[in-house]
Amino acid sequence: MADKSNDPRLAAWKKLFGKCAPKDGVDEMNAILLQIVLAVMLIFMIAFFLFMGKVDGEISQIDELHQKMEQADRNELLHAVDQVTQQYRIRYGLTEFLHIDPATGEKTFDFSDVIARGKTVGATPEAHAFQLGAQNAFADYRDLTQYEAQWIAEIRKIAPDAADKNSAWLHGVVRERIASLKLEVIEVQQLAAAAIQQHLALHPGEVHDAQISALLAQLENDPDPGSRKVKMAELGRQLKKLAYRRLTEICQTPMLAEEEK
Repeated sequence: MADKSNDPRLAAWKKLFGKCAPKDGVDEMNAILLQIVLAVMLIFMIAFFLFMGKVDGEISQIDELHQKMEQADRNELLHAVDQVTQQYRIRYGLTEFLHIDPATGEKTFDFSDVIARGKTVGATPEAHAFQLGAQNAFADYRDLTQYEAQWIAEIRKIAPDAADKNSAWLHGVVRERIASLKLEVIEVQQLAAAAIQQHLALHPGEVHDAQISALLAQLENDPDPGSRKVKMAELGRQLKKLAYRRLTEICQTPMLAEEEK
């Protein structure tokens, strides 16, 4: 058996700790050295996690700052979008007959200066706004790609830096706003058509349409409730078509409300 007393690791042990290693000292010394290594590794691991915790905190602060800056840019863009939206509301004549109740916020449209007795009133500012608005809306919505690009260009004039940083988000907002504005135009045109339709229903003598006149004659001589109901529905559709034809003649352009059907 080899003499362990000459083992250089035992000599190192004596030098470090000033006493002899116990029996089987080499194996025990290896175990102790392993514990020392593990202790040192633990210290480094603690330091590493403390460092990473600090870095994560700094990254979170940077992310929060970026989010605040992004939100500020988007708020600026929304303000610009609102400005452009209002410009197009004016272009489509919507502000001329839109009334908002200051107490309830309820929105109503007044066509008393636009439609009367089933026709336009005449050369009133409201009638002119309706006619020009219908023409502008039909022209703009014919090419949605070009129309959206026009909106983006106008918004960039107001907030160029914010628009560049949020391009994809801005395009989504603009598409939604364009669609919403179209619904407003359609609502106004539908209400105007309804005003004409109501007048014609109350004054059938002013209707000079062969198909409608024939339906009215049939209704007079039809005692069957079911048949009359069908004819009444058809009469309503024909009056609606006539109302839109009159609006198209008044404005000299197709109605967006009619195009949507």
